[in-house]
This record gives sequence, structure tokens and C-alpha cells, in this order.
Amino acid sequence: MIPSQLSSTYTTLAHEMQAFKERVDPILKAYAEEQEGQYSSRVKTVDSIFDKVVLGNYQRLADIEDIFAATIVLPSAPIGNAIRALTESLSGHFSVHEIRSNRTRRPTEFIYDDLHYILSLKDSPLLLNKRLLAFSFELQVKSYLQHGWAKATHNTVYKASIESWRASRVAAQTRAAVEMVEAALGSGESLLPDEADQRFKTIDDRVAVVGHLLEWWRGEVPDNRRRLGVFAVNCLKMANLPLEGFEALLHSERGETLQHVRSLSVQQAFLVLLLENSFDSMVRNVRREEHQYLLITSEMEAVSETCMNVPADIRFIFTPEGA
Repeated sequence: MIPSQLSSTYTTLAHEMQAFKERVDPILKAYAEEQEGQYSSRVKTVDSIFDKVVLGNYQRLADIEDIFAATIVLPSAPIGNAIRALTESLSGHFSVHEIRSNRTRRPTEFIYDDLHYILSLKDSPLLLNKRLLAFSFELQVKSYLQHGWAKATHNTVYKASIESWRASRVAAQTRAAVEMVEAALGSGESLLPDEADQRFKTIDDRVAVVGHLLEWWRGEVPDNRRRLGVFAVNCLKMANLPLEGFEALLHSERGETLQHVRSLSVQQAFLVLLLENSFDSMVRNVRREEHQYLLITSEMEAVSETCMNVPADIRFIFTPEGA
């Protein structure tokens, strides 16, 4: 049962915390989305506050730093310069009171130990409710792997109905595994020595094709080079064109013309080039494949009569279904 005095105090505080949440959320959500991450926040329930207060570690509710708490989940956990950049970004809107990380130095101990900030709002002419300046809050910043581990162990360890040595042991072991995987992913290909590299035709072909396209194309190129390679190799397969013939086609007179057409993307220009060179093969092979279609745009038709002749049954349909 929650004491009535605590419940009454919480009711007043929760109203202000909701206003605080509405002020903080848009700022941190925008940052998370810029970093291709996710954002969430919550106001602690009165039951959870009672569980904390009854332990005797707080004199007043305002001393509890995570009554309002937020979490940013990023593709990888920030370290080194990434932490400094994050702190600088946060400092534009918040006062940074404390940064907590690596709170255990024991090499045999693996605990919940993600990056934490203790923050408060900075004053601003746009902040009408100055009472919100009195509140500090906790921001957790973690990777998707760390977030998954925290979610998976939350009910069995942190809020377990019955504490268990075995559950704590499993949580520590899996936390160690998460830390090891994080380090491996952060190392990238340098985790393996150069002599461990292997030849693999599928990857080698895509890398070679992308290399030729980047050398040929005079406009912008997509960030996802792997997907560009998958697209290009698939198109060459449809055109029955070997890699050697592909390189010669890029440097043909028509290829030299298309590389400067700014109304087209590199994928569109490349597809125009292949269709003009191997129209019959491409139409025949696209039809043979299940769920295979060509994206023919008006910009492509404007520079190539061949594109206008691509049959409707192998084209991507732009009109909504049923229109």
C-alpha cells in the first residue's frame, strides 16, 4: 500500500514531470533520429518511487534523479570522441551535471554499466515555466545490443519477484558476451588480421563493379555501396553481360554521354545503358525471374527511346493499387 502522504506529493509532482517530459522529449528525440537511433522516456510510477524511498537513501523526492528518465538507443555505444561529441551536443540544451560510465573496475565483474548523464534544462526565453529548471533527470545512452540485454534481464534480475543466484549469474555472463560483441563490432574488419582475408566471388564481383561505377559516374552516388553493387551485378546478370564487357560499355560513346546526365541517378543511367545494349536479353531474363521488375522513370524515357519500349508487365507500377 502506498502511503497517502507520498501519493499526494507524487500527484502534484507527476503533473510537473509531464510538463518537463513534453519539453525534453522533442530535443532528445530529434538527436536520436539524426543518429539513426531510437528514443524513449518515462515518468516513474508512484509504486516504483515508494520502492526507492522506503530504502532510506533519499531525504526528498527531488533527490531522486530518475523520476523522469530518458533513453537514447544508438547503433553502437559511443566511446572516446563520440562521447565528447554527444556531450557537446547535449550541452546546447542542457546543463550536464555528471557523466557516469565504467563504474566497476573489477575485471571479473559484469554489471549494468551503460553511459548515463545527469542533466537539467538550461534557461531559455522560450521556457515559460521556470519551475522546470529545478528538475534534473537521467539520460541513458546505449547500443541496441546493450538495450536488448537490459530488456531481457529487467524482470528476471533488476525487478525479480524472487532473487536467484542463477539468474544473476546468467545476467552477468550474457552481459560479458554483449561487451565482447560490442568490442568486436567496434573493431570492424580490423578484428581479423590481413592474412585471414579470403576471396569470395560474390563480394569480389560487387566490389569490382562498384569501383568501376564510381570511377565512371560524374554525379552523386548512394551511401549504401553494397546495395549499389547488388543492383549492378543483378542487372549485368539480366543483360548476360560479363564484367569485362561491362567496363567497356561504360567507356563507350553512349556511356560517356550518360555519365553527365544530371536528371538521372547512377542506377538509372546504368540501367539505360544496359537496356540500350541488351534489350532482348534483359526483357527475357526479367520475365524468367519471379518478382523481378524494372524501375523505368519518365527521366529515363526522356533520354532513351529504348526505355519507352520496356513492356508494362516487367515495369514497376507507380500508381497506387486500385487507382
